[in-house]
Amino acid sequence: MTERKPRGYWEDFKNVKEELKKVISKLGHFPVQRELSEVGNSSIIAALTKYHGGLNAGRERMGYDSTTRSHGYWKDWKNLVNELQPIYETLGNYPTAYKLRKMGHVSLEAAIHQYHGGSQSVKERFLAAIGEKEITVESILDGYVGGPHAR
Repeated sequence: MTERKPRGYWEDFKNVKEELKKVISKLGHFPVQRELSEVGNSSIIAALTKYHGGLNAGRERMGYDSTTRSHGYWKDWKNLVNELQPIYETLGNYPTAYKLRKMGHVSLEAAIHQYHGGSQSVKERFLAAIGEKEITVESILDGYVGGPHAR
């Protein structure tokens, strides 16, 4: 059982920040609301909402970019590509839906399915848009046995 915090603890942003740092350390990124709930830190959500302007305000106050996007943002293919590009460059490959969620890109992963035809469709379009070809076992084998130099 977690120990009860003293009266007024959550009103001081310094305390909220310290608690968030612990979660960020575990997750490797600033948490979304669902992640805070899942790891048993709903008190942080309540404190941010009640005393500090909400989760996005806390995120910005700690120096992280806001995740709030304008209405219709995710429907625009260019925005999707702009969000995927740095992830692709960091990973060196197209991210799976699981990897996107784990990295905290829940909205991006949802938009891929909701507005753009799903992971495989977006992967193919995205790789074509940035001039890359998907490397598959088949394409590697073709290079050895069935490529243009096969006899």
